[in-house]
Amino acid sequence: MGQKLYEAIKLIFNFAEELQRNRSDIEKLQQEMRELTAAMQRLIYEVQRAQDKEAHEREKLALRLEIELLRSGRELPPNPEEEH
Repeated sequence: MGQKLYEAIKLIFNFAEELQRNRSDIEKLQQEMRELTAAMQRLIYEVQRAQDKEAHEREKLALRLEIELLRSGRELPPNPEEEH
């Protein structure tokens, strides 16, 4: 009887230690997940900013091309900055 009680107490103690380790591991994983989520949000924001900037640059280039085409067809006066 004493041996069985000892084994049961030992088993409970081992379970308690394992439970504590699991809780600690879960807390670490949750922190890592929060950090990863924050990093992903920053990355998404930066990608969106880069896409917006590229879209604006394409729009500016298209407008410059349109202006130059209109100038070459003499529908617009020449650029005064280019005359000097």
